Amino acid sequence: MKSGVIIGIVIVLALLVGGFFLFQSDKKEVIEQETTETENQVIVEEVEEETPPLEQNTNQQIPIIPTTHNVEIINFKLPSITIKVGDTITWTNKDSAAHTATSLDNPKVFDSDRLDTGDTFSFTFTKTGSFNYFCEIHPSMKGAITIE
Repeated sequence: MKSGVIIGIVIVLALLVGGFFLFQSDKKEVIEQETTETENQVIVEEVEEETPPLEQNTNQQIPIIPTTHNVEIINFKLPSITIKVGDTITWTNKDSAAHTATSLDNPKVFDSDRLDTGDTFSFTFTKTGSFNYFCEIHPSMKGAITIE
């Protein structure tokens, strides 16, 4: 009877050990499946995010949107203004007398010619720098433009 009990215990132990290993191999397959699914998800996420956001990619340049600045010539005064490269200034003569907006540079960078009341003149600045300008009709009228 002792040998029957021992054989029974050995069989039970063998079943337990065999079942344990069988269970572990099934668990390993599940883990491998989850890993494969996770890897696929990572690949899908990488494909969906081909272009990183602007703030993360330091090689991208932020586009500059040009601005038009409206300047009124009024009371025999030409204003001074600071703008960005690519910006445009549009002068409008609001005085009862005719005026010009003319750069003091030689050769002239810009010259509006005669602006009668209500006339406008526009010029786009494409380089950084500073320009002094005046009214050719009234030379004491002076202003300055700084382009950054």
